[in-house]
Amino acid sequence: MKARSLYMDALIQMGAEKYEKALKSISNALESSPKNMEYQNLKKLILKTIAP
Repeated sequence: MKARSLYMDALIQMGAEKYEKALKSISNALESSPKNMEYQNLKKLILKTIAP
């Protein structure tokens, strides 16, 4: 459940355009659940947003 909370935090941070914080949250979520495709896709999206 911790990973899911971190994922949700990343979404909230993205909504607030705080992409560095979002990246940190989703990276932490991926440490707990490295094979989760939903988390991996969000991380890719954040990285594209930071450096298009």
